[in-house]
Amino acid sequence: CFQPALGPAPDMAGQGFANPVATILSVAMMSDWFASRTAAAALGTGAEMIRAAIRDVFSDPTARTRDLGHDLTTRQMTGLIISALPAHANARVTLSPEAP
Repeated sequence: CFQPALGPAPDMAGQGFANPVATILSVAMMSDWFASRTAAAALGTGAEMIRAAIRDVFSDPTARTRDLGHDLTTRQMTGLIISALPAHANARVTLSPEAP
């Protein structure tokens, strides 16, 4: 099962103040796990891209959600992380047809 340590937090759903970073890092962990068990090296590359994008976003001390002392919404934080992904892509990450 791949999910953040504290679970999906359904009590926060739709309110826009949940910090999405743990969920996004769970995707990186899942990608690492699959990459280690398949021939899909691109999954490992994608996982590192996710972690690097999060590091980039957190390099700005004001890029934080409410739980970390600032006022970004869930959507805004997610958008910042997605926007930072291309900076770490030397080539398009694609999965081979054999990958699950």
